[in-house]
Amino acid sequence: MDMIVYVNYVFMAIVVLMLLPVIFIDNATKVLGEMFFRILGAAGIIDGTLSVLIIIFYKLYMHKHPEEQNALAGEMETGKKQKKGLSIWVWILIIYLLLQVFGIVFSRFVV
Repeated sequence: MDMIVYVNYVFMAIVVLMLLPVIFIDNATKVLGEMFFRILGAAGIIDGTLSVLIIIFYKLYMHKHPEEQNALAGEMETGKKQKKGLSIWVWILIIYLLLQVFGIVFSRFVV
């Protein structure tokens, strides 16, 4: 399962690196060509498939080994749920994204 996660990281990096020229080049469809976008689509499909497979394999593993601590779900060996809040970094990210969205909406209506 670790190897699948590492391969997924590689495909995530490939998709992100392939999206950068699309974002920064004017007329990216003419400059990059059709084959580039086909490869980008294939890498995105592989990345999504690997992400779903990792989730499925993790759920199967936790079903087969219920005695281990499930840190992602917040369950302990006794089966009691831990109460865990969001990290301060998550709150900062949420606030930043909301400010971005409200800034875009506000600028569209004011101008």
